[in-house]
Amino acid sequence: MSIVKHNVLYWTDDSKESMIGKIRVSGNVTTKNITGLKANTVYFASVRAYNTAGTGPSSPPVNGTTKKSPPSQPPANIAWKLTNSKLCLNWEHVKTMENESEVLGYKVSILFLF
Repeated sequence: MSIVKHNVLYWTDDSKESMIGKIRVSGNVTTKNITGLKANTVYFASVRAYNTAGTGPSSPPVNGTTKKSPPSQPPANIAWKLTNSKLCLNWEHVKTMENESEVLGYKVSILFLF
């Protein structure tokens, strides 16, 4: 008898009683992205196959921690100075909250209007 589908189970602590998600995928699919997870949270997941005869055992659980959220505030006090063909921008460093990822850099966008 062939495998009909797989169940992907995921939860936020090491007790399956608190399972928060169950996704069914086709039997020939061996990868599944789980979206909508909370930031900075440990998740556990396992997979089990099932067919018309019933459900097989769960795989050993794996775990991973989602990243913290990006900064919620923009840079402050942006100032600029134009000298000949040189534009100099300055801004204050973004101070992140405890639940946000550290600032690693800034993306500067310039829009030219002609």
